[in-house]
Amino acid sequence: MFPLHLPPLTERKEDVIPLAEFFMKRFADNLGRPQPQLTEDAKKLLLQQKWRGNVREIENTIERAMILSPNGLIDRYQLSFLAPHSGASARARIEADLVAGGIDLEDLERSLVMKALEVTGNNQMAAARLLGLTRSKLRSHLKNFEKIKA
Repeated sequence: MFPLHLPPLTERKEDVIPLAEFFMKRFADNLGRPQPQLTEDAKKLLLQQKWRGNVREIENTIERAMILSPNGLIDRYQLSFLAPHSGASARARIEADLVAGGIDLEDLERSLVMKALEVTGNNQMAAARLLGLTRSKLRSHLKNFEKIKA
């Protein structure tokens, strides 16, 4: 056996875009969709990332971006979940709503689930992934929403 040292992706920035394009083609083929294109802004954002999860993290990122891309174009918007300020921005909006008089947590949860289903074309598995849930947990939320409605 020969030891093989493969440097982490953070040291191989030149591999990021080709890997992203490879995964875009693979997911497009699997979904029966035309291969999306990366805008220059999206490429810049991909190149700015640390990629601590290496290739698997790029794969998951591209899959999520493709789910969020209805028109076959992956822009900075579809990758906004990568931006370091995106979580802080969402937190700030929620904190502002809380200060202004509170929020209805059930309505917020229902809204997020429905938005994820809308974005994914009602694909429950993809929506669950977007929300960081299992499919069964997503279905449980949907059943609870039906009970609340009744």
